[in-house]
Amino acid sequence: MNKYLFLLLLLSGTVNLPGQEISDRLHTDDYDPDCGLSYRIEGEQLRLQWSKGDGEDMYLRIRLDERRALIQSLGLVQQETEKELFNELHPVYTFWHGERNLKGKDDWTIFFDRPDRKPFTIEKSILRPDSLILSSTGKRCTLSVTGLQSASFRGAINFIFYPGSALVRLEAAVQTDVPDMAYLYSFGLMNYSNSLQSVHWESPLEGWQSMERSAARGEVRETAFRTVLGASEAGALALFPPPHQFLYPLDFVENYGYNWSGTDYLDLFEGFGIGLRQPPYGDSRWVPWINAPPGSVQRMGCFLLADDAPAEEVLERVKEYTHHDRFPDLPGYRKLTSHYHVEHALNYLEEQEKQGTDGIPAGLEDPDFVQVFKDMGVDMVHLAEFHVGRTPRLPTDERLKQLRIMHQECERLSSDDFLLIPGEEPNVHLGGHWISLFPKPVDWVLNRPEDQLFQRETETGTVYHVGSKEDVLRLFEQEDGLMWTAHPRIKGSKTFPDDYREEAFYRSPHFFGGAWKAMPADLSKPFLGERVLDLQDDMANWGERKHIIGEVDIFKIFKGYELYGAMNVNYLKMDRIPRFTDGWHPVLDALRSGNYFTTTGEVIIESFTVDGVPPGGELTPDSSEAVIEMDLNWTFPLNYIRIITGDGTTTSSRIINLDETGTFDRDHFSLQADIRGQSWLRLEVWDVAANGAFTQMVYLTKE
Repeated sequence: MNKYLFLLLLLSGTVNLPGQEISDRLHTDDYDPDCGLSYRIEGEQLRLQWSKGDGEDMYLRIRLDERRALIQSLGLVQQETEKELFNELHPVYTFWHGERNLKGKDDWTIFFDRPDRKPFTIEKSILRPDSLILSSTGKRCTLSVTGLQSASFRGAINFIFYPGSALVRLEAAVQTDVPDMAYLYSFGLMNYSNSLQSVHWESPLEGWQSMERSAARGEVRETAFRTVLGASEAGALALFPPPHQFLYPLDFVENYGYNWSGTDYLDLFEGFGIGLRQPPYGDSRWVPWINAPPGSVQRMGCFLLADDAPAEEVLERVKEYTHHDRFPDLPGYRKLTSHYHVEHALNYLEEQEKQGTDGIPAGLEDPDFVQVFKDMGVDMVHLAEFHVGRTPRLPTDERLKQLRIMHQECERLSSDDFLLIPGEEPNVHLGGHWISLFPKPVDWVLNRPEDQLFQRETETGTVYHVGSKEDVLRLFEQEDGLMWTAHPRIKGSKTFPDDYREEAFYRSPHFFGGAWKAMPADLSKPFLGERVLDLQDDMANWGERKHIIGEVDIFKIFKGYELYGAMNVNYLKMDRIPRFTDGWHPVLDALRSGNYFTTTGEVIIESFTVDGVPPGGELTPDSSEAVIEMDLNWTFPLNYIRIITGDGTTTSSRIINLDETGTFDRDHFSLQADIRGQSWLRLEVWDVAANGAFTQMVYLTKE
């Protein structure tokens, strides 16, 4: 049984009493008033003001008396008159400090770990404000309040403003010197007055929920859109996390309750507040938490959005940042998402047996997962079925029965505007875990006894038996399929595809490459999925033209699940969705072309070329520089563009800061890239919430 040690820190040090001059502790060396935010000192308070983009301004008053709330007042400026929305708000963090099993290696690329099943501590942080540092870059301004401490972390609370928008990012920026830490955090915005009078959220299954302050005990809230709101007589305040970065990787995506509200939550958040939480037990399988390498600055963020509007209206504005948890349409593209273990075929067969029927089992006529995908704007879903241990050993008849139910159900559940594509994670013969994708239904058995033919014809069609890597390659050549490494360099593919990069099947054009997912979690990174982005570059430098596809890699999907935060999609350059009965060879062709991009949904690469050549294409440069043209649209302010190139041995990158961008915009960018001696070039774009998109390579050749 786990031991819980609740640490309430009594930290020694100088107490910052009222009356001390705030001007003595305010540092503005790196602040430029042209950022769009102004400040002034008002006695013992610092007042900040910035435009929210609709002709009105926001203001925030900060005080440094540790015995009182950090935020004295938050509100609007309308015709030069302040309208207070909330007062006496105080940010509080708690940290769940667990142990990362590094197995004697300095290797943080880990999923198979369970810090929740080992002794861990829960640390309450204390903010003893020391200094205020006001800085700016472009149209971004940061106020850093130093003096945040817990038993394991030290750092500051940062307020990051995006003038032209009411959006504010609030984060704990902290470091640890603990050598092997895995952690989670919970955040609370406490109200030490009665200005926050009620709490609101949208339940994913039960709709709009409201609770008066007096009735709101501190409890977990299973919210839609990962958002909880507090309301006053004057307006409402929404609190929500970065939509994808906040959720550490799990196999299941049930709604574990990512928000909380009420009084004395966990007996660690004293008083009344609203907040975020990361569930410590997750799906009770592999629950890896978040990496905190020593010395890294972990940025535990949330976003605040306040206005003088009802809570329902403010929530609608929050939803716009993720397109209502939907992937937007883009003319000329179709949206594909991959790697789902919904196990519909196995469930179908099990229910047939239970119900004694040969038809569609009751309850599976319209399975939840299909409508969930449609509601999210997904056009095509590639399954990864039969992910159970006995599948490779199944006898032929049982195996074919399962396959044919999968093919039959994929056809039944597909339509003119939705394609459900059969697929598996077979994990045999090659090494590690891998994914299969054929352009039509294929019957294949994952084992081949010595006296069994590789291929045989039956009354229902061709049946293949594969018993080696040579058989697998032969099958994919004959059926023109694609295979790739699932979750490369982690989980069951820890040393792959590296270990088989010299194999004939890897060098084959039927080996596609690898799959990208935000795993593991590390909040010191301003982007997601470094593990596979590095692999993308390595594979290009190895010399074979391989690609990366976004994967999700989860089990089961039902209405009310928190799927969006775990998702990404691939926008394929395609005119239409193929009909199941015609086969889906156009999907494989679009993937092979490389003319697509992968995104978390908030950043859309509408177009991208290098000297007119799109991703996947080949360019023979006529100079040492190339012109990159791109059209982007986004919701959160953008953070940066990263241009990556490789020469066949080494990789280089260039960062273009986008700190002049605001919220909900689109723009054309034209950039010069030095391509002397380079073999390929690709692009990434990331926003301030670590949402992003990336392309495949443009290949650079010599005449």
